[in-house]
Amino acid sequence: MLPVLPASPDDVANATWADLAPLYEALAEEPLTPSNIREWLASWSALDAVVEEAYGLAMIAYTANTADQQREAAYLRWATEI
Repeated sequence: MLPVLPASPDDVANATWADLAPLYEALAEEPLTPSNIREWLASWSALDAVVEEAYGLAMIAYTANTADQQREAAYLRWATEI
């Protein structure tokens, strides 16, 4: 069974790799069949899009104000841990 995925970047904005890894692992362990490959690929793509967008938003927020230590910490968490 495919995992319930986050719907938006806001849902993972404060996530850690420990929060996200089980989602990727569940998808990676899902048996693929001709009948579920499209749904699986859509799920993988949706998860990846949400994660990438959250990273991008953290990067944009930090580059808009590099003096803000919270923004820097959020960006560095995405860039180095996730």
